[in-house]
Amino acid sequence: MAVWDRDEGGLIMLRPLAGYETAVVAESAGALRIEHSTTQDPAGPRDALQLILTSAQAKTLAGALLRMAEQIERPAPPGVLAN
Repeated sequence: MAVWDRDEGGLIMLRPLAGYETAVVAESAGALRIEHSTTQDPAGPRDALQLILTSAQAKTLAGALLRMAEQIERPAPPGVLAN
């Protein structure tokens, strides 16, 4: 399991997604550019991470994102506080 970066209060440090783009490179790999705000302000300064993925990694990531979206859309069980 990943070790998340945390702030002084122990909360996971998160930044707003500002955009993303995908491309096929060299006809054998995928490129993924993820743009994010460098502050909590979605309109703030931006930075980006550019990644290369195999088709297997792209499929695994797509599945993980879909499962996350489905979990977000499910209501929390009674008595459980949502984030």
